[in-house]
Amino acid sequence: RVTAKFIKLSKDIIEIKRKLDTDHKDSKLGSLIGRVQELEEKKLHTVVDYQLAAQQALDNPGDELCEKNAKLIRAGLTKLCEDITEVLTEIRYEIIDLDPPA
Repeated sequence: RVTAKFIKLSKDIIEIKRKLDTDHKDSKLGSLIGRVQELEEKKLHTVVDYQLAAQQALDNPGDELCEKNAKLIRAGLTKLCEDITEVLTEIRYEIIDLDPPA
């Protein structure tokens, strides 16, 4: 059920991106939305990797390699979140450029 909603939402976003690419060719909005999608997909995979690495570290207490692996993946996840925030900020600026406040 959640997967079906996720798939529908993803298709809706792809359609919005396509429409922006067509209707606002001079804007970066379409490519920025595409970038957010790429980063979100990467984040989803990284969350799974982190959960597995964290569980492995819990299952192997004292194993420094397992702990280090989980920490590195967590750092990568944090960086992805920062990257997503940056792109969302760019999207906000693009929207303001397209439709400046009165």
